[in-house]
Amino acid sequence: LKVTAITHPNLLSHLTGSLRELLLRPYGCAEQTISTSYLSILILRVLDREGKAEEALRARTLQNLEHGYFKLLSFRTEKGGFSYFGGAEADAVLTGYALEFLHAASPFLEVDQEVIGKAREWLASEQGADGSWKMSWSKRPERAAAAIVAALSVYPEQAAPILEKALPLLRQTESDPYVEVNLLRTFLALGHDGEAANSLQRLAAISMRTGDAASWALSGHTPFYSTGESARIETTALAASALHLAAARGIPGAAGLSEEAMRWLIANKDSGDTWWNTQGTLRVLQAVTGADELFAEGGTAVIVNGRKVEFTPEEVTGRLVADILPLLATGQNRVRIVAPGYAMASFGMHYF
Repeated sequence: LKVTAITHPNLLSHLTGSLRELLLRPYGCAEQTISTSYLSILILRVLDREGKAEEALRARTLQNLEHGYFKLLSFRTEKGGFSYFGGAEADAVLTGYALEFLHAASPFLEVDQEVIGKAREWLASEQGADGSWKMSWSKRPERAAAAIVAALSVYPEQAAPILEKALPLLRQTESDPYVEVNLLRTFLALGHDGEAANSLQRLAAISMRTGDAASWALSGHTPFYSTGESARIETTALAASALHLAAARGIPGAAGLSEEAMRWLIANKDSGDTWWNTQGTLRVLQAVTGADELFAEGGTAVIVNGRKVEFTPEEVTGRLVADILPLLATGQNRVRIVAPGYAMASFGMHYF
């Protein structure tokens, strides 16, 4: 039996640690390829923002991103959309997600603009008269449309006809957290702060409050097949990112609700240093990267039954890891985490 504690001295170790854990798991579909590759973009953004040299990490991360980009291209269909497993039938939500990723990757590698153009053209051709996309597996076409519109909002001019066609459908959808959070993302990306403020109020009204934490649960599934707690994590993480941006724009009520969402996400990290699946993990780490001022930079201490845990830095990721089994007693145990700001720590048991 091994009982492991993991904590992070900085934001980069959050990102590299979660990326390592995701890459150790079986994966192969296009969504998993995008999400793991997107984590490389977050690492590169942090390196640039913080002015850190870390040349070995940068080179390795760029290599991972390039590998993910070319792997993603293998999922393209003849008409320009993207399929989950490389088949002939493209998926509209996945194609929107691919476009979001390609836009984010563009500052770091040479992205074929024809790939982007063809994917947008395919989405436009598949959009129905009511602004939605036909999804054979989903009874919630408005959620699919919301995800696509939010993804395409990073192309405000090129995707304007698609957005204008879909937004009326989304504006009339009531009390659906997934739709509302993606509307908020879209309005912020388009600079529609007035509509963003209204969307934020609606989002706050349908939040679930537990003490000083807030989250958004769904009935059914997200367009990425998440259900139950996974869907709640995915939706809450999208909300946290959007709310942080809204707070930076000075929209009333955003800052407090953003912190409450982050508290809930921190408390629901799994023992594997991720958030249950690739989509949820990526969306949470986007939120963490956007709100990094909330988190402790070093100085985090873990105390088990009154004894301070001595951590060892992990190669490559920089995570701090310790086996705490010798500190545990039979029956109840007391664990305290002490940090000057928010800190993330995870605990897991392994049987051999």
